[in-house]
Amino acid sequence: MELVMGGVAIWLIVAGADAVADIIRGLKPVETKAQFEARWERERKERHSAAIANHIAEERKEQKRIDHAHYREQQRAAAQRIKSNVAGFFK
Repeated sequence: MELVMGGVAIWLIVAGADAVADIIRGLKPVETKAQFEARWERERKERHSAAIANHIAEERKEQKRIDHAHYREQQRAAAQRIKSNVAGFFK
């Protein structure tokens, strides 16, 4: 009986040690205030850069759409001039 109780006690000690080891592995080191502020500033700059890049991309997309519409308008005007010149030639 004591052998069984001793085995159970050893098993509990080993299981407890494994649980403590898992908890310790899961803990992250605590950031100091200076590290937190440096990380915060770095992430803020990254978000700002990403926002600027997104804004520039949106402006380029809008300018491309405007340029394409202007080009199509020029093509229609040129086609209309050609049609009127051809019609005027045959009159």
